[in-house]
Amino acid sequence: MLSSRKTKILTTDIHRVFRGLKFAPDADIGEKDSFCSGTIYILNRKEEAFIVIYHVHLMVKTALVISVSVFVAVFHAASYSCEANCLHTLVKLDQAILRGIESNFELKAEKLVIPQSRENIVIEAARFDPTVRLGVSAEDQKNPTSVVFYKNEYSLSEQYAATAAVDKIYETGLQARLNFETSRSENNFLTDTLDPQYRTVLVLNLTQPILRDFGVDINTTHVQVSENLLRQSFLKYSDAARLLAQAIELAYHDLASAEAVLKYRTESRELAKKLMIANRQRLEKKLVSVTEVTEAQTAVSDRDEKLILARQQMEILSNRLKDLLEIGPDDPLFHKLIRTEGLLGAHKAYPAIDQALATAMKEREGLKQLRIGIDSQELMIAFFKNQKLPRVDLVASAGVSGLSGGDRPVNLFGTSRSSAFEGNYADSYSSMTEDDGYQWSAGLRFEYPIGNKAARSRLVREKYEKQKLKYLLKRTKGKIRTEVKNAFVSVTRSRQRVKETETFVELAQTTLAQETRRLKEGLSDTFHILDYQEKVIDAKIRYVFALADFHKSVAALYGAMGTNLERQNIRLETDDTSIERNFP
Repeated sequence: MLSSRKTKILTTDIHRVFRGLKFAPDADIGEKDSFCSGTIYILNRKEEAFIVIYHVHLMVKTALVISVSVFVAVFHAASYSCEANCLHTLVKLDQAILRGIESNFELKAEKLVIPQSRENIVIEAARFDPTVRLGVSAEDQKNPTSVVFYKNEYSLSEQYAATAAVDKIYETGLQARLNFETSRSENNFLTDTLDPQYRTVLVLNLTQPILRDFGVDINTTHVQVSENLLRQSFLKYSDAARLLAQAIELAYHDLASAEAVLKYRTESRELAKKLMIANRQRLEKKLVSVTEVTEAQTAVSDRDEKLILARQQMEILSNRLKDLLEIGPDDPLFHKLIRTEGLLGAHKAYPAIDQALATAMKEREGLKQLRIGIDSQELMIAFFKNQKLPRVDLVASAGVSGLSGGDRPVNLFGTSRSSAFEGNYADSYSSMTEDDGYQWSAGLRFEYPIGNKAARSRLVREKYEKQKLKYLLKRTKGKIRTEVKNAFVSVTRSRQRVKETETFVELAQTTLAQETRRLKEGLSDTFHILDYQEKVIDAKIRYVFALADFHKSVAALYGAMGTNLERQNIRLETDDTSIERNFP
């Protein structure tokens, strides 16, 4: 019927192998005693009928087709095996979480808030540190004068002085200053019998608030608030680490489910491939029509696409997990796919709902932060209540002084006089210690701004802030309760789904096995087999998703409770040494 042969291989992969290959004409085949005469299937589109012309000259062709098909199947299996092992690296869940906490840059940035807050405490406490003041001065004056008590028409003076003072504010509000002054001076004033004269003075000044700014609690308010901010910064870091750990765990389970889906998509393709090869063998024995082969080949192509999509999803989820773990170009894992330990069964125990809620109300960092914030506002309210009071200060001072210098006889109005203070600079200290001179004072000082509107407004503002935090605390409690309850519902229902999908898988596999036996007996066809294969794979994938949802729900439950890090035996490190070591 046809004078020449151009054989079209129906199998997609074999078609790629033999693309462009032409067989010799039938006459040449007969003359050369070739290995086969060929197979031709022509679809007559006008008559919409199959014209089948088929005969086998040698059985070698059948062996060749089968061998190539098997080769292609083995090649695909080997390719997947390499992708599953050669280019993958196994990472355990606890290792992934630990690495993420150690390496994630956003978490590192959050961690640095802790030492920043610690420095704020130092800044506020430095208010009570003593302050030392030192000063030296030199002065020389020459002024024309009309006063007769100078030796000539000029008043001359020369002075050198040094001062030292120590100021300190105490937590009770007491302000103290210890001031020391020493000087040497000379002049040409006739009545001054010391030339030069040395003077030394030591004075203690005290100011103690009685109403406003009185008391340790009031004066250390900002230190206490800074300490609360430090605790809040640690809790905020802990909360960020908890959320990161939960995100890593969810991404890990997503990747594990994607790996399982890829496995079942590969299995699905192999089932269709085997059915296609078996149909070809039956076709050569004239047991089935070419439609059976075409239908199986179509299923292979369809499942190839699903396999590609499954591999794409796995690669995307692997990259997502690597991003959470901060795996960069310099890391050996950067060009590899992360492989998980797989999904375990749904036998994990989890706490009851009442226990979960109680733990969440106790352990969640967000609630702790708000409670500390309310404590800080109470401190600020007490502070600004004190600031409404008038300022009444008790002030007092006490000091001693000494004087010494060279003796200079003076003749004033016909009378000769000399100084009672003799000696050098050191004698001024002796004079001071012998109580030659002293001073003291004591009194009360009152101050009050009319209306005192600023202090009143600050107090009202802090009360509003406290009430706002109380509202946020109540709302956060409600959100956490809902989060815990929803996570508990997800855990419970996903475990039920796991059990149901297990039954679904068993029934689907049983049905497929029964239909396969019917096919061997000639009571079924390719369409039904492919349909039942899809149902088996679909059941397995649904089981995977249910199992992944269970593990993700358990992770979400412990995350809602605030104990997912403890569940992985991870303890956060926040000392200064570790912070400096991990400084980016």
